[in-house]
Amino acid sequence: MNNSLIDRGPDAEGIYMSPAAALGHRRLVVVDPAGGVQPMSRSREGCDFTIVYNGELYNTAELRRELLLRGYIFESRNSDTEALLLAYMEWGPACVKKFNGIFAFAIWDESRQRVFLARDRLGVKPLFYTQKGSSLLFASQLKSLLVHPLVIPAIDGEGLAELLVMGPSRTPGHGVLQGIKELRPGHSMLYSRSGMTINRYWALESLPHEDDLAKGILRRALRGLLPEQVLTRPKSPYPKTHNPLYQSLMRQRINDILYDSSSPLLDIINPAALRKRLAASPNFMPEPWFGQLMGDAQYLAYLIQLNSWLKKYRIQIR
Repeated sequence: MNNSLIDRGPDAEGIYMSPAAALGHRRLVVVDPAGGVQPMSRSREGCDFTIVYNGELYNTAELRRELLLRGYIFESRNSDTEALLLAYMEWGPACVKKFNGIFAFAIWDESRQRVFLARDRLGVKPLFYTQKGSSLLFASQLKSLLVHPLVIPAIDGEGLAELLVMGPSRTPGHGVLQGIKELRPGHSMLYSRSGMTINRYWALESLPHEDDLAKGILRRALRGLLPEQVLTRPKSPYPKTHNPLYQSLMRQRINDILYDSSSPLLDIINPAALRKRLAASPNFMPEPWFGQLMGDAQYLAYLIQLNSWLKKYRIQIR
């Protein structure tokens, strides 16, 4: 599982093992090369805690000052990993409310025999998990879970809807593959022999807009600072975002897939219908497929990527 993440963490690796837990980490060294080694373990009053963490805290200095005042001793120079771990040791699951940053992390509490997982407020950093019997498996990428022998890569009807209706976006909390979920943004989890508890620690609050200048407020604020020609410039239609050769290459590649009987994509689409649309017009999708800029070329590229993904990870369709 650890080796599958080498592209995200090429600089260092580490593994922590106890009778009840195993944690692995791949690291891209940015801050405090020596002091930020992971998995990182610290002890307090006879209790041992170990963290694996991906992300960045923007208020590390403030956290360090507060924890120093509370009697904690830091072993690193400026590692945000250590600040995050000590914050959990001090405040427990409530620590996430003190963090300003992007993160996904897991902390194993050896004395209580439980693991705490959390994800940043907007979900910049990914975190997927699945339960197998009494075991909890988790990783920052789906492909890492697929390496585990207990995880069978399979997609059911709900997963197909995620790929072909929602894709390339995804329903929050859905892991696409059967039995795999995503810890949602702004949520944390406690898992032990007693079971799983998921808590939402933050949610975007919707408030009424009370400003009368909602439309054009930025233009008014910048009047006199920017030329009038810039302020009054109308929004123009988006130009094409790809070279015409790109669309030609995508059509050629998808045709190769459609006429290859071993292509796994053929099991989840209607090949005859797609061939007919491709033959009818060079631009068979007049309206954007996803967002404002994604038209037929991007749609074909998405199908090509789906075929590659299904084949590489040998995804079963159920």
